[in-house]
Amino acid sequence: MLEDDIKKELAFVYEGVFTFDTRGDDGIAIKAIERHLKNYKKVALYGAGQLLNYFLRHSPEFMDAIEIIVDDKEALWGTIIHGKKVISLHELPSDIEAVFVCIHQTGLVEKLINNIQKSGKNIHIETLKSLYDFDLDGLSQKALRKRIEEVYEDVYVPAGKSVRFCIHRAFSHDGSDDDIRLASMLADILKHQKMHVVGNQELKVYLESLEPRLTDLFDGDEKKTVLILETEFLRIQALMEEYPNAVTLSILENEHWRSLPKRVWQVYDQNVIYPIVIPRISFEQNLDFLLLDLPARYMAMAPNGLGYVHNLLSTLDIKHQTADFDIVFYHRFHTKRIMDGMECLATKQGYKIKEDPWDMESADEWEKPEFIEYFRDEIEEIIHKLIASNPKIVGISLHQTNRLMAHEIFTRVKALRPEIMVLAGGYDSANHTLAKSVMDEGCYDYVFVGEADMTMPDIVKSILSRGEPKNVAGVVSRYDDEHFIWTPAPLILNLDEIDFPKYQWYGVSIYRNYNGYQLMPIAASRGCRWSKCTFCAECFSWRNNSALYMADQFEWLYNEGCDLFHFNESDLNGDPTALGNICKEIINRDLKIRLVGQLRIHPESTLEYFQLLRAGGFVHLRFGVDGWSKNTLRLQKKGYPKKTVTQNLRDAHASGIRVTTNMVIGVPGETDEDVNESIAFVIENKPYIDMMENINTLMLAAGSLYYENPELFGIHFRGEKENLYAKYPKMIPADLWYSETPYIDHHIRLERYQKICDALFNAGVQFGEYAKWAAKRHVEQLQDNHSSNG
Repeated sequence: MLEDDIKKELAFVYEGVFTFDTRGDDGIAIKAIERHLKNYKKVALYGAGQLLNYFLRHSPEFMDAIEIIVDDKEALWGTIIHGKKVISLHELPSDIEAVFVCIHQTGLVEKLINNIQKSGKNIHIETLKSLYDFDLDGLSQKALRKRIEEVYEDVYVPAGKSVRFCIHRAFSHDGSDDDIRLASMLADILKHQKMHVVGNQELKVYLESLEPRLTDLFDGDEKKTVLILETEFLRIQALMEEYPNAVTLSILENEHWRSLPKRVWQVYDQNVIYPIVIPRISFEQNLDFLLLDLPARYMAMAPNGLGYVHNLLSTLDIKHQTADFDIVFYHRFHTKRIMDGMECLATKQGYKIKEDPWDMESADEWEKPEFIEYFRDEIEEIIHKLIASNPKIVGISLHQTNRLMAHEIFTRVKALRPEIMVLAGGYDSANHTLAKSVMDEGCYDYVFVGEADMTMPDIVKSILSRGEPKNVAGVVSRYDDEHFIWTPAPLILNLDEIDFPKYQWYGVSIYRNYNGYQLMPIAASRGCRWSKCTFCAECFSWRNNSALYMADQFEWLYNEGCDLFHFNESDLNGDPTALGNICKEIINRDLKIRLVGQLRIHPESTLEYFQLLRAGGFVHLRFGVDGWSKNTLRLQKKGYPKKTVTQNLRDAHASGIRVTTNMVIGVPGETDEDVNESIAFVIENKPYIDMMENINTLMLAAGSLYYENPELFGIHFRGEKENLYAKYPKMIPADLWYSETPYIDHHIRLERYQKICDALFNAGVQFGEYAKWAAKRHVEQLQDNHSSNG
């Protein structure tokens, strides 16, 4: 229980009440709220959203304390949610004694409280703040903050934000009066208790120069009390593992927080998940196989592809380890940025780092050597420990953003440990052309093309038996005979035979963004059943998992704390009935989850079908419309007419699902009339489109029909085709190819792109963040083209 005098110094922050993972005391707090609400005879709940779903996960009986649900959405009035009727605020019965506002965002809580007060209802209002007001169990310390705005001038703490003592900001290292006062405060706190100091010796010397008393106080016995004299959070965290009973400079906050310099207080978002335990960079000894991933994937999403390979290795009688250093780098980076109060990070050479290098707009950064230098210490640690561990085989999942880092690591490791076999797979070897380009880097021994379920086990066994397998279907290797004719690998047909990823190496909870946002990737199929779109490079055999398999996977991950899933596949509704059956199984199991995915426009997708998807958890569907005129739909071989596009978008939107769309511009045969028709058709469907998520000019990507058979589509090159394909194995640069009848080059594609974006913007069509960024980049390219031609 908090004393009244302590409460006077603290403010409550709704955003800090719950950790939203399996480690905290969230369940205790939810049960305490439930018991508190049962003091009333009848309670209404206001705000039946995701927080309520979270409550029900921890306490399925929570709704026993609730009589009725209040919501502002007219479409919900009269419906039943969690067994309770939904009404408007004005319909609230007179015998309801209290309204519980089930929201954890400060601004929204205040809005709903204001609605209740304006309604004129004489009723008790309960919120999450009841935990604080009534000293209920489970109140997190993160829900409380010091009222620094009452102590320091010119300090403003916005609603929903919190404050923390930031050790890294404590000392300016310039002999200032503030530094002298802090050193004196530290000596006063220690008094006659000598400390054994570990950590930053330069800081130790500096503090002793400011306060002579510290020289004697820092000369304690290591076996007694240890003082960690560090200001960087990650170093403090590492030393705390070695000295678990040590104290840190946070004792300054505990003793004299009102006397500290204003600069030590950091205003930050309360939903930040740190501190967390970040896995170390380490390798086991005597490994048969080390499975590795390097940054950067998108956000802090879990690597489900890596998970399938991990499970495949687990079926072999070998010693293996999985090390996902993408997530390690991610949390190290954001811990330093946030916990050390660093507004701007930079390399030692002065290259400035973006706030979040893992967002989509920063993908190009990972291909720059000057950017990679920021992670130099981690790279050197990986190389040193990998050489020392000396595993027999290393497997790496390659994608565009980790190629540069992976190349350096394996080139240097192979130089000293040539006996280590390095196997590569992933997005950057999705087809034979790409796999050959990976092999050409010289640091890989085997590259798996596409799926490796049927090929990897035998190759691993052969290598471990000191063999050198060669001429294997689905694999490119440096041992292949010169005249070997490559063929694709056989594909596993029954996907239910493969266990779904469970991320045993670190656990599921680490795969969340720094702000707690967790989007879990999942796949119900592989390949594409349609496989005819002319621009697409993902045209291979479609297979899918059963509804029971998928529901088991959702249920397992749900019990691990996940409730938001993204279907990470090309053709989710390749079989509409199969997807509907998954939703039915989710409904049968009462899994309170949210689903996001991309669908093809399909004639079997009726209003009733989308209503089933919504009931099964779908909250967001992205439609790969791509062609928005009659002619471009034909050119792209999409397989449906415009009327089906409108029907799908309208019915999905009417079902309460967020609808977003894509567009591809500049395909061979596209005309100016197609551009005008596309603009008009998007605007016609604007009522059903929540957001235009992506607009792309056509990319000549390896694996697409345009890339494989350019002559069939009137595509020509500025240079010899063979030379360009050898130099650019992944994608031909936009300025090095054009199409005829009519003539379209990269200038025309960009001009059409700008025309479409301008028209849609002016018509009020909403663009997603990535689409906005892409539009800005295309406009800059167009301006550069005009400048170079001017």
